[in-house]
Amino acid sequence: MAPTVDSLREALALLSLDTRGHKDVLSRRLARHRKAQREAETPNPPPVSSRIPIPRPNRPRGQAFDAYLCFDVEATCEYSNVAKQAFGWPNEIIEFPVILLKWCKVDRIKSSSQSSCEADEGNQEDGKAGSDDIRSSEKDGTEEEDEANPERWELRVVDEFHSFVRPKHRPKLSDFCQSLTGITQAQVDSAPYYPQVLKRFEKHFIIKHNLFTKEVKTIWVTDGPWDLRDFVAKQVFLSNVQRPSWLGGHVIDLRKLVTHYFAGLLTPSIDFTTKMNPKLADPLPTIAPESLSIPCVLLALSLPPFIGRLHSGLDDARNLSRILVELVRREVALEPNLTVPQVQGREKRWDWMGRDGTVVWDRVLGFEQVRKAEGGG
Repeated sequence: MAPTVDSLREALALLSLDTRGHKDVLSRRLARHRKAQREAETPNPPPVSSRIPIPRPNRPRGQAFDAYLCFDVEATCEYSNVAKQAFGWPNEIIEFPVILLKWCKVDRIKSSSQSSCEADEGNQEDGKAGSDDIRSSEKDGTEEEDEANPERWELRVVDEFHSFVRPKHRPKLSDFCQSLTGITQAQVDSAPYYPQVLKRFEKHFIIKHNLFTKEVKTIWVTDGPWDLRDFVAKQVFLSNVQRPSWLGGHVIDLRKLVTHYFAGLLTPSIDFTTKMNPKLADPLPTIAPESLSIPCVLLALSLPPFIGRLHSGLDDARNLSRILVELVRREVALEPNLTVPQVQGREKRWDWMGRDGTVVWDRVLGFEQVRKAEGGG
């Protein structure tokens, strides 16, 4: 029986190969992979005198990841001057923005207007990144050549994902929430629910860019621990779904990274053979920002002010990516400093969490507030 398009895509997905294309393309891609596997099982030993090339990395030395996902959700909220209530509210995610950044090799030849990352993103034929073709035209990569001709790398935004999310438990947004986030009732009313947003993100973004694979080591970048540790934990409970394996793990808490940078606890990676930019900002700031808010950090890094609307999830994530790029330009090694979930893989819990995704509202608010909330507030 001839394989179907679905069966071919399933087989390719299991091999972490590109699943795009019509049936003939999928069939050829799978056949090429199987042929390569057979050849790899009985390799011909190279001549003793032959020079074995060292594969060139897709990232600069001293950096552990190939792709970075700046993530800053917005969620339902109510005004409260009591910190415990403000942070303990059963928030539902209403905006899901992601900014993807990847390393880009800056061409040594000044006349070339296209960097390697642009070639990679623009030449995805049969799921093979264009950087392979670029590397094949270069000399065999060796330690000696890399030291003699140091490469320059930049971290650049290559794609974005954005979706509003329809809340289920409290579908009506408070006036405070709409004013804070700029998200309207009409926008969430026409949006998909959280489980559907996750499916769309996985299908149209993660698979598209081959993220969270051995070939593309991927890490989340957030403005503090709350987005992935708290908001996602609340949402998986309220939606009665499991957290996907890719929506957690090692995380870069950018606030913590910035704190360490300004405290002088971080130094440029000694493993770098590349200057991200030969001319750093002069003078480098030595005083920590007034606060760790995004606008203050931008100012402390001598960057242009916040672009867009503060507390818009998409604009917040875009400005986070600007901070990340600047830290890279200053040769900071981007290392994980947070793990989510934190305690033996168990999600964080709150007192208001009942059974089967139910909310025990009298544990959230006083009796009078509960009555007002149930009446439409």
